[in-house]
Amino acid sequence: MNDDLNRQRSSRENMLTVALVLTVGGLMLFFLYLVSLGIVGNILAAGAIFVVVACLHYLVWGKSLSDEVAAERESLKRKEHLEAMAPPPPWQEASEAIKDMSLTKSIKKSEPDA
Repeated sequence: MNDDLNRQRSSRENMLTVALVLTVGGLMLFFLYLVSLGIVGNILAAGAIFVVVACLHYLVWGKSLSDEVAAERESLKRKEHLEAMAPPPPWQEASEAIKDMSLTKSIKKSEPDA
């Protein structure tokens, strides 16, 4: 019962948010359209055309290019996995013996007894 009430409230809140955004956005666009004598409409139309062309470009070329390099991508993943599983080379083990002295505390000199 309580869960249904929360869903109903959430649905109303979301609908109110969308309605307010659309109303305020529409009013702002209408004001800008009036002030700029229609240039805003042309800019929005150009942006919409650009998005449509980009989507069509992906649908035509993007999927086929992704399929083309799928085998190469898999071989690189396999190679990286094998490199991660291999033991480190001997020169790398030796470098771990060098300590970072900046992390150690400095040695305080003791004052001589007078």
